[in-house]
Amino acid sequence: MSDWIPSLASGIATYVEVSKDNSDLKEAALIYRPLEGFFRDALAEDAECLLAFPSLIIRPDSQAPCLVVVTEDSVVIAWRRGFLRSKIESLVLDSADIEKVVWGRGSVAQYELTVQGKLSATFALPQRNPQVGDLIKGAIERSMEAARS
Repeated sequence: MSDWIPSLASGIATYVEVSKDNSDLKEAALIYRPLEGFFRDALAEDAECLLAFPSLIIRPDSQAPCLVVVTEDSVVIAWRRGFLRSKIESLVLDSADIEKVVWGRGSVAQYELTVQGKLSATFALPQRNPQVGDLIKGAIERSMEAARS
């Protein structure tokens, strides 16, 4: 077992505590399972997970269930694309390169959060709960501050 798995579990638990929806635990586990190898390679063993949650990545050409992991120095988003020959796709946003985090009404999902910087990503907010949007935005902003200090 990798050292970061307890930190990842803590990040998901933090999210579920605010969302008040225990089904998010199951959804996160279902999304994580086929992506485990990717996260094992993408996250340092000593990575501190500030927050983790299931979501829906919104790309210009597609949408897919994803897992978002916010660490002290990056925002890692991974998802599977395709059914028969599925492949893992991801975005790793260096927190020092993030310029702005905005959430509000969306065009695809009712509420969306956009992370803007050298690379940008938009994903659906899993809950229609302002506290969840504030939690996610706050975690990413803390990651930005930590990366710049």
